[in-house]
Amino acid sequence: MQLDTSREVNYLIKSNTGIYTFRWNVRADNKHYQPKLSLRTRNYLKALQSASELALRISTISNPSVDDVKAVYYEFSGKQKREAKTLISIDMESLLSELSIKSRKEYLSCWNSFLDSLSSKTLSVTSLNQAHIDKWKETQTCSDVTLRKVKERSKQ
Repeated sequence: MQLDTSREVNYLIKSNTGIYTFRWNVRADNKHYQPKLSLRTRNYLKALQSASELALRISTISNPSVDDVKAVYYEFSGKQKREAKTLISIDMESLLSELSIKSRKEYLSCWNSFLDSLSSKTLSVTSLNQAHIDKWKETQTCSDVTLRKVKERSKQ
């Protein structure tokens, strides 16, 4: 029987460039594997938090295979990418590049007024809710057609 203390090994690795990586040890078919995942941060506390979350997820799987570990990594990195994207980081101008200059200006004006209506400039895409949109709608001066199109484009 394997004791839980065997998992007290450091699974957080710092590369030569200072980026932290998480690894998990898996033994399958009498071979030893160490699937790795870059945590994409140089901040030790953020890396430790991510590593802890990953370790807890993987440890809930009994006898995880390499594919199981990679599936957890894949799910985690997808979640990380979605959370990391803030509304202010969306390059709306490039999304509107195929429009005429007049239309582009109107859409950008609506988008910027929406960003200005937010209490936090670092609000992530995933934390946006209907209350934010309703608050902005009360003050918006865009036409209904423009409003609908801006909403559709921001979902892309």
